[in-house]
Amino acid sequence: TGQSRPNPVRQVLQSGTPMTLGSDTLLLTRDGRRIPIDDSVAPIRVADEHTAGAVMVFRDVTARSQFEAEREAQDRIARELAAIVETSDDAIVSKDLESTIRSWNHGAERIFGYTADEMIGRSIRTIIPEERWSEEDEVLRQLRQGNRVDHFETIGRRKDGTEVHVSLTISPIRSAAGIVVGASKIARDITDRRQGEAVRAQSLEREQAARAEIERASR
Repeated sequence: TGQSRPNPVRQVLQSGTPMTLGSDTLLLTRDGRRIPIDDSVAPIRVADEHTAGAVMVFRDVTARSQFEAEREAQDRIARELAAIVETSDDAIVSKDLESTIRSWNHGAERIFGYTADEMIGRSIRTIIPEERWSEEDEVLRQLRQGNRVDHFETIGRRKDGTEVHVSLTISPIRSAAGIVVGASKIARDITDRRQGEAVRAQSLEREQAARAEIERASR
């Protein structure tokens, strides 16, 4: 705060009891630098229990303060990312290399119909049609090699058994040692887009058929 602390020695001499200056205390160096410290002040007693002085201990906590500031920043970023994940319309899921689901957001619940309680701990193959399990095997192979899978279009299966067209982006999750330990999977529902493409393709086919019929009639 920039405010001076009360003289700790005077307070200990008056009270005769140990004390501390409290957190967020700084020492000023000769060249004007500010050093965060922990401290303690204790009375020095003589034989008749008279307080004859005080001993002060200062501990430089610069490194610890920096670590705590970095950890707080990381925690804030983690909370912000968690909020983004939870509010995303896309399904965002994490799994280990055995395909066991570790996290399941609201987007995944909306697209596939399962709640997080129903899916965490189960295999991701629950939402993959059995005839497409070979795709999951290939994804796992790519992940173990540290590769990312971008915009892979496939079909998933909802809780009610209906199918949903999805575009997948799958990225490896690494441990602190850099070892791939799992994957994050983002699934975007592209059912409407695929249906629109099918309608346009049918319209084009009908148009081409009509033109061919007109040409035949003209001949």
